[in-house]
Amino acid sequence: MTTKGYFAGIRRSSTEPISKPPRRISVASAAIPEASSQRRNSHNVHFREKDTTTQQDDTVVIAVMGVTGSGKSSLISLLADQPVGIGHNLQSHTTHTDMFSFSHPETNNTVILLDTPGFDDTDRSDTEILKEISCFLAMIHEKRWRLVGIVYLHRITDPRLGGSAMKNLHMFEKLCGSRSFPRVVLVTNMWGDLEPTEAGRAIGERRQNELKSQFWKTIVEEGGNVMQHDGSKESASAIVSSLVKRNEEVVLHIVHELVEEKKTLDETDAGQYVQAELLKIKKKYDREIADLQESMEEAMEARDEETARAIKREREAAKAKVAQKARESRGLKISMQQLVQEKMAEYDARATEPDNQEAVRGRIAELFEEFKSEIREEMREELESEMRDVKERLAKIETGPTEKAEQRVEQREEEQPKEDIKSGGLMGWFSRPLTGFSRA
Repeated sequence: MTTKGYFAGIRRSSTEPISKPPRRISVASAAIPEASSQRRNSHNVHFREKDTTTQQDDTVVIAVMGVTGSGKSSLISLLADQPVGIGHNLQSHTTHTDMFSFSHPETNNTVILLDTPGFDDTDRSDTEILKEISCFLAMIHEKRWRLVGIVYLHRITDPRLGGSAMKNLHMFEKLCGSRSFPRVVLVTNMWGDLEPTEAGRAIGERRQNELKSQFWKTIVEEGGNVMQHDGSKESASAIVSSLVKRNEEVVLHIVHELVEEKKTLDETDAGQYVQAELLKIKKKYDREIADLQESMEEAMEARDEETARAIKREREAAKAKVAQKARESRGLKISMQQLVQEKMAEYDARATEPDNQEAVRGRIAELFEEFKSEIREEMREELESEMRDVKERLAKIETGPTEKAEQRVEQREEEQPKEDIKSGGLMGWFSRPLTGFSRA
């Protein structure tokens, strides 16, 4: 019987659910066994429906998001039991999604804080970041680690929302969906960097009120909470505790689209937003290429070869950027199953690099190792099932001709006249009337 597993088409010998005891997964990197190209192409990671009987009730997850330099890693470092790398400028330190945990002192929950890169990352495209964040959110959903909320950080020192901040906010809204807004905490950060005067405080309050009434209005009206972070551990704990104590699981819109509706990433609301942004950039470069082409032709007519060569280099650079944006757009045409496989391969590769071995550890390694362990189990079961099918087919092939021959003999004997049978021996056959011949 076919059941849902991480790979499609896996048959089990029983309809009873497989009992999986709690496991401690080694953080050592291990590659997934290679399969034949035909089998590998048929292996699509399947997301199973939640089984509340095996759900890890004591583990909760809170995703921490925001623009680069908004203080995501700093807030996490105040609570996490593991060391957290922190950037000290607008250059992002969090280039890859990471997870840090601690035990909540009041509820005794294991709290996992998901540290995410911003969509204004200087080293990675929005497509890459969307793929990574989406993958982790879906894997957390599949592993039954309950997501209980999302913290979105914003620098109160910013006098206005620039283009990158607006893009991050729009992407955040697309990822969450309005039904998840009641589990969102919007946090204004870096109050200590304002002037330590009443006037400085008033500026911060005015900016926060503007955020609530304009840019965060939709989220707030749908139940989102607004809090301030003063940089202390107590403040960070209060923010996280506001979600942990409610202890209500939320399924983000992006997860529902990818896992439940089985959309490809480019079909999701967040993917559509990234596609629209990529199209804007492409149109901009197309206009630039057209202008450069015209300028180059003018330079060639004027026999200004040096200028023509310089313009040609600019044009080729612009064409390369258009090609890059086209690749990013194609990269969104991916299913959740394919995305998980892609990300697991990437993390395996990162784990073998000396500079990254320290980063690929802890909860991240546990998550991927557990997925790989279960995938290996699914592959083993599928191979065993295939072997049984092959043996059954071979047995039928070997016994088939013999059975058919015996059936033909039995049929002849049944059709044979009784008197022929009684005569017996060769004489019985010779005494049978000839058929099939015409008399002269």
